[in-house]
Amino acid sequence: MADSRPALQLLTQVFSDQQLTAYATLQTYLEAGGSIFTLVEKGVQGLVRDFGVSPDDARQLLRRFNSMAIYLRRQFIEHSLYDSAKEQRRASSGLLSMVRGPSFELLFNPRFDSLCPPQALESVASPVAYLIELMRWIEQRIEAASNDMFKLPLHDRRKDLKPLSVDFNAVHRSVSSVDIIVPVLERFIDMAPEALEQAMIEARYPNGLPYFQHWVTVDTVARHHGLSVGSFVQSVSPSFPYFFQAQAWYNDAGPALAHASRLGPYQRRLLTEEAAKLADRDVFYAHNFGTDDLTWQDLEEMPFFGERTKLDTRGLEVLLSVRGFAPVRSANVTYSSQTESDVPESGRSGSVYLNANDHPGVSIVGSADGPAFLHRLSVSPGDAAGLARYDRMNRKLRLDQWLALPSEQVDALLVAAIKAEVRGDAATSAWWITEQVVHALGLFQSLRERYECPVNDFAVFIDELSIYGRGEALSQFDQVFNNQGDYRESLKLDNGPFPIVPAPEVPDLTVSQLCSALGIDLQTYNYLALAIANAHGVDGESLSRNLAIMSSFYRMVKLPRLLGITPVEGVLMLTMLGGSFGSTAWRVCP
Repeated sequence: MADSRPALQLLTQVFSDQQLTAYATLQTYLEAGGSIFTLVEKGVQGLVRDFGVSPDDARQLLRRFNSMAIYLRRQFIEHSLYDSAKEQRRASSGLLSMVRGPSFELLFNPRFDSLCPPQALESVASPVAYLIELMRWIEQRIEAASNDMFKLPLHDRRKDLKPLSVDFNAVHRSVSSVDIIVPVLERFIDMAPEALEQAMIEARYPNGLPYFQHWVTVDTVARHHGLSVGSFVQSVSPSFPYFFQAQAWYNDAGPALAHASRLGPYQRRLLTEEAAKLADRDVFYAHNFGTDDLTWQDLEEMPFFGERTKLDTRGLEVLLSVRGFAPVRSANVTYSSQTESDVPESGRSGSVYLNANDHPGVSIVGSADGPAFLHRLSVSPGDAAGLARYDRMNRKLRLDQWLALPSEQVDALLVAAIKAEVRGDAATSAWWITEQVVHALGLFQSLRERYECPVNDFAVFIDELSIYGRGEALSQFDQVFNNQGDYRESLKLDNGPFPIVPAPEVPDLTVSQLCSALGIDLQTYNYLALAIANAHGVDGESLSRNLAIMSSFYRMVKLPRLLGITPVEGVLMLTMLGGSFGSTAWRVCP
């Protein structure tokens, strides 16, 4: 035993004869000249797996082997730094030439010839050495410790790593994230099936999809030049400019507006497809929310729904228009119905589309059935009514991303477009997105990009002013007519009368408030009031203080100014085009 290797001596000191018999494989390994460094790198799990050592015995043995490995490694490093004894070169002048004093070479006798330069790649302390050690640690200590048949090793996930060259530029040159990410993605794309483009078109989850590369390329080039694909459609149409046609409409106007929305063909197909059917419920949830046969039932739970839609708590509250984002009725409007103070009117403002204009809307409820307080959505994904709500939320969330607008503004666009479609002789709306609604989105995008048209103004152009605030924000009606503080009494929508043509020298409070809020003079008011009365079929000498009339005034002032003309010129232009002046002043549906 005295002549045995130190590792074998350690083994016999730690384990009894009975244990040595049980661990004969380990003893045989050491007797055959096996390295303790390999055993140390394997760790406890490696000893248990490869040599059948119990975890407690493995930890006990590794403590000794670790100490021995550290000692041997230190000896090796120190030995590699010393050169063999030889005559040192003495100084040729000065005090050291007469007396042999201490020097670094004399004290340490380093082996400069065998050492690498500072920052060299082959240094044992270089980033390369750290990288190699890290890769070995991953392979031997992390991947080898798992027996999961579905595990994905590092070099299967990143097949681009091993072929990379390790040179000076790779170690010390600054590289942008794009230069790192692009080759990785290219490697994955090369491994993907040939139908990758079709797979991106058909995929619905996560909710940034579908993705159509050709449309994105064309739209990006057009956007770079300040245009849209709809601009090209108009340019090549023989009927353009369309205002020469009856009702300012022509056959190519629909496709032009659809392309102007900047929504690709597969995005538009997703928005306008038929509602999901209960028989296809599981397939719908799997395709659009990435669930399986069981987890779709968890969509009503806020944490799971938020994870599937990439929404945090605030994002969910914004989407549903609840809590701090709940709609608030204007105090200056007389409503036809009353509502409970603790029930948000999200189905009437803010989240009208996803609630199909139904009250009460989807809300967040608390449940104390489980071990912890859990927040849920008020609709179940299992029944037909709940499926319709999740279908609408699925479309709405994607449209919010594609238009890059807040949720309540997208809802205002959809509500205005759907109502405009119904006024344009369409069937009673079921509150789904149709091709005509997409056309309205295209018109909005054109006005938004060319004239910086706000969402709320466009909604009034094709519908009416909003009489609901949101959180602490005032309603659009109050922001326009009751936010100046010049009058003691607010302008109220109470269906009261006010004159079309005020009597001379007899001021009318409503007329004064209208002129002040819209920035028009009395002469302009008279001209607009006559046109609006004609459009609404008013035969008397007064108009009513209602939402439709006030929206008409706002529309007939804001739209011409947006186009760079005066309100009077706007009325004349509509007269020449043969359009209406009232709530249908801007027609978006054929």
